[in-house]
Amino acid sequence: MRISIWSGLCLLIALAACQSDSKDTNYEEQILGRWEIKEALRGGRPTETLTGAFMEFLPKGRMISNIGGLQEESTYALEGNVISSHSQRLPADFTIQYVGDSSLVLQFVLREIPFQFSMTKVPPQPAGE
Repeated sequence: MRISIWSGLCLLIALAACQSDSKDTNYEEQILGRWEIKEALRGGRPTETLTGAFMEFLPKGRMISNIGGLQEESTYALEGNVISSHSQRLPADFTIQYVGDSSLVLQFVLREIPFQFSMTKVPPQPAGE
């Protein structure tokens, strides 16, 4: 009986800690930099139409992207795990599914079609290269 009470208490503490971590994630710092698409899914199926596409998140809510076809500088807002792009070519709400040091997974819906981008972070290039 005593063991099951302690086990239950430990489980509740572990669940509370996990929930706290997801709410406290500082996505703003983690997404900064240039991210290139390594795999894009359109309606759950791989698509090659986004080969060479990238998103670069800059400080102060600025971004550069060629996801909409041509390279464009625009702004974005970040609320929780949702990046709201204010792009003229592709205004969209991208949901962060995962972000790590070198990987980013975003999902969004465009014209009722779900997309998922698996992206890789590109190290910054020194000026003049």
